[in-house]
Amino acid sequence: MFSTPVFIFAVLCFVSVKSERKLCDFNDEKCLTDGSNRSFEKFIAGIPGVPPSDPLVVGPLEGSSPPMKYKVHDASLVGMKNCKVDKVGIDLQTDKYKYQVKCPHLTIDLKTEVHGDIGEGKGTCKITVDNYHLKYSGDYVKTQDANGKLHMTLKSHDLEEDPIGKLNIECGNADGSELPSDKWQAVGQQILKPTIESFTNKYISNVNAYLTAVPVEDMFYQE
Repeated sequence: MFSTPVFIFAVLCFVSVKSERKLCDFNDEKCLTDGSNRSFEKFIAGIPGVPPSDPLVVGPLEGSSPPMKYKVHDASLVGMKNCKVDKVGIDLQTDKYKYQVKCPHLTIDLKTEVHGDIGEGKGTCKITVDNYHLKYSGDYVKTQDANGKLHMTLKSHDLEEDPIGKLNIECGNADGSELPSDKWQAVGQQILKPTIESFTNKYISNVNAYLTAVPVEDMFYQE
């Protein structure tokens, strides 16, 4: 753990000695955002020790939301590779961050089982959304690896969703189930939030794996 002055001094000294790159001014959100975008394609594809983030796969999930209990499995999210980092902000004084990603189109496919007052059935859902803006914020911590290089880890995350475009949810019967279509629409609405939360946790876990593998100096530098 480093105090803010020590962290800044250590990063500047290390970068100046080891490379010709000039570290971003951490008050310069454009430089931080550009650095994140340079790394984004590699991050999404995955590197050794960091799993791919397209597709994201989660499950099984279980939950209850009156009038039903549900299970979600084989859930996958496709489309992150077409997203772009829109804004990155790092506050060295408060150890807060903001990280915003814009996605032109995302698709979630999943299988689900439901029972309760709503009825019983097995089905599949396809959820699509256009122009989705993911706005993450929270606390981060500063760490140092065995080689003395500095890293960041996202300690917490809150997600503000901003679906600017059309959100479409299509759920229906599978395996001979006969739950009415209006019931399946209600199922889709109920499982949407917990499914997105699960994808968010997986995505941030991958982000942290990447931040552990790649030091600050290799991302946030001026070109």
